[in-house]
Amino acid sequence: MTTPAEQHYERLLAAHYTWMTGGDVAAAAEGQAELLRGLGVAPVPSGPSGSSPAVGLGSGPGAQTLALAALGFSPVVAVDTSQALLADAARALVPGGRLVVSYRDPTRPLEGTDRFLPVRGDADRILTCFLEYLDADTVRVHDLLHLRTSDGWTLHTGSYPKLRIAADWLADRCREAGLQVSHDGVGPRGMRVLVATRPA
Repeated sequence: MTTPAEQHYERLLAAHYTWMTGGDVAAAAEGQAELLRGLGVAPVPSGPSGSSPAVGLGSGPGAQTLALAALGFSPVVAVDTSQALLADAARALVPGGRLVVSYRDPTRPLEGTDRFLPVRGDADRILTCFLEYLDADTVRVHDLLHLRTSDGWTLHTGSYPKLRIAADWLADRCREAGLQVSHDGVGPRGMRVLVATRPA
């Protein structure tokens, strides 16, 4: 059974996701690798083969997956849909292994026209998000995608509920899972970045 968010991405955004994130997966991967290097993320050999496996959760078009491979992780597995990701990640980490989470923090409600967020636009596509704050835990994300066709512009819309996960709450859950939080702050493009390590 798919979630509303999965249905939304499949029906509306999947065909445009690489374009949404800048259109250049290789350049995005270089940026992700630079971010991870700056956070001190490096392969941790494990097992008799000395391999340094990594998993890219919520991998989308693969920029983070390519970044992990460029840093020397091997094998690298890309996963785009999973449940209970944090508990899966905490159990999967080898001693000294790191969990890196980047996300938008929607806990501070935007008001008025600030709730309209331009994502990307060019001569043939314009994507805008509108945020509707439902309660203390949930925001509904409305995507408005304008596409130019031979007959003119067409509007494609969809929405899905998204959890409003506070930075302190996520850090506390990591600690409860037995991880040590070594970094928790604002990163590139206003994204929050958390790094947690399983103790050796």
